[in-house]
Amino acid sequence: MKKLLTLTYLAAVLTFFSCGDSGKDGSDIDGSKSPLIKERKYGIKSAIIEYDVSGSQEGSRRLFFDNWGSRQAEYSNTTITVGQFSKTANLLNITDGDWQYTINLDTKTGTKSQSQLKELKIELEGQQYFNELGEQAIIRLGGVKLGNEEFLGKECDVYEFRNIGMRAWYWKWVLLKSEQRSGPVSITVTARKIEEDVRVPEDRFRVPEDISLNTVDLSDIEAQMRREQEERDKQE
Repeated sequence: MKKLLTLTYLAAVLTFFSCGDSGKDGSDIDGSKSPLIKERKYGIKSAIIEYDVSGSQEGSRRLFFDNWGSRQAEYSNTTITVGQFSKTANLLNITDGDWQYTINLDTKTGTKSQSQLKELKIELEGQQYFNELGEQAIIRLGGVKLGNEEFLGKECDVYEFRNIGMRAWYWKWVLLKSEQRSGPVSITVTARKIEEDVRVPEDRFRVPEDISLNTVDLSDIEAQMRREQEERDKQE
């Protein structure tokens, strides 16, 4: 069952590592300054996206972001079932500048950690083009580009992540669809509604006041989970 939770965690990480495209200057259409291309996480300024989750995990997700993804909040309410095991999760993941928060809305607890995107930017400091950062983010998680495919009327880049048995469809580096299969686990996430360039309410990015937060080093946790997965793979 730890393997199941590890796969679910790594799949969720992909959302945080999605990066923006190149080809524009640092100004918005109205002439106001926006983050430089190299600082943009997505290729559109803001959006609200609703997803359906089906298969071994069922439920829904809602993604909100603005300022080209420098602020992002994903609300998910899902139940994962494998054999006799079943677990419901009501989660909120927020990325706000240099920090990200993972919150369990049922238990009122959560963690605060440095943004993984910031860590990647530091590692790749000196890279000239933003699309190189995007490629490095995907490669870091084991992604291989398969080609292009249309989904919801959008031209998407399709990537395969063999280490977690997953394919992902990105439009302007926003995840629109993913299919994950590993052993008895089969999870499909599909966007069903996209609102582009909209004003997102400020409270969507706010950590609820009644949440008890612990500050953690997420990179250490991720490294430990990868080591544990490698050991289990060797034993199998």
